[in-house]
Amino acid sequence: MGLKLGIVSNTFVTASSLDKNLERFGILDFFPVRVYSYEFNFRKPDARIFKTAAERMGEMPQNIMFVGDRIDTDVKPAAKAGMWAVLKAAYTNIGKKIPEGIWKINQLAELPALIKKINAELV
Repeated sequence: MGLKLGIVSNTFVTASSLDKNLERFGILDFFPVRVYSYEFNFRKPDARIFKTAAERMGEMPQNIMFVGDRIDTDVKPAAKAGMWAVLKAAYTNIGKKIPEGIWKINQLAELPALIKKINAELV
């Protein structure tokens, strides 16, 4: 059993535009489920958007890794929903205490090693 990756984004930009950028970077296939808030009448940190992502993935939250750059709207509510939460360093979190149980990375390039580490601990 491994972790699942997905995107949950507060955005007014359409999926086709966002997906084009992910494809351009060669990472679209890593995110089989992409949940964009413009599709709903709610957005992060509302628990329903995280629940929707889990349902679309067909996975329990504990099998999903959520990476975000904000403590308040991203990783804290994702962790509360039972997901593996990873905080990507950003100016929005300077000087803020990272909640317990949240993994922290400085660059997205660190994700593969973190995923391997977590998966190894799950075995």
